[in-house]
Amino acid sequence: MVSDHGAQRLVGGIAINEWLIREGLLVLNEYPASLTPFDKLSVNWSKTRVWSEGGYYARVFFNVQGREPQGLIPAGEYETFQDEMKSKLEGLTDDKGQPLKSLVFKPRELYKNVRNVAPDLVVHFGGLYWRSIGTVGHQAIHVQENDTGPDGCNHAQYGMFILAAPNCPLTGEYDGARLLDIAPTLLDLAGYEIPETMQGHSLVAGLEKKSTSGGHGSGDHQIIHDRLAGLGYV
Repeated sequence: MVSDHGAQRLVGGIAINEWLIREGLLVLNEYPASLTPFDKLSVNWSKTRVWSEGGYYARVFFNVQGREPQGLIPAGEYETFQDEMKSKLEGLTDDKGQPLKSLVFKPRELYKNVRNVAPDLVVHFGGLYWRSIGTVGHQAIHVQENDTGPDGCNHAQYGMFILAAPNCPLTGEYDGARLLDIAPTLLDLAGYEIPETMQGHSLVAGLEKKSTSGGHGSGDHQIIHDRLAGLGYV
């Protein structure tokens, strides 16, 4: 059993597109009369340089020449502009003027391979104690609701896993595992080779596996194998 994220209390929301509008980076043909999601806004793309989408964390995109239909940011100035935006976002404060201490990532810092058009910046406001709010119409940057209404919880960076296997040498609480490590671990415990293309590592690599009676083709193992085969995983 694996969760791809954790959960933690929610302090509030940062209306990122409202902030971008105030900074003159996102320009609208008209400001909406009510709360409006980004894809329903009337955006003036000939003047817009930055916009954001996403919920729990912010995906920030740049309007780059040669990449977007009406790109404004010259490709040669991309990295400089990216650094400037990273600094601006890291400098945002909460509703009391205190530093949010947000985590701002460049895609190459997160992904082994960057394909297609990844977000130009990924932002965890206040370490995800503040949610990214993409809708426009709040008339404020700091809000106490998410895009759909009141909420008291947000996603967190660290999830959890529960592993039970008859030959698993791990016991108790395990700290430091990554989501990418789960599949190689399961393959290792099942006696299969781990493809070199996998980025994760087996959590039981080098550990002595407990002996089990029977084999992959007996009892419950056969049922599990057949079910996985039927789903195309084996």
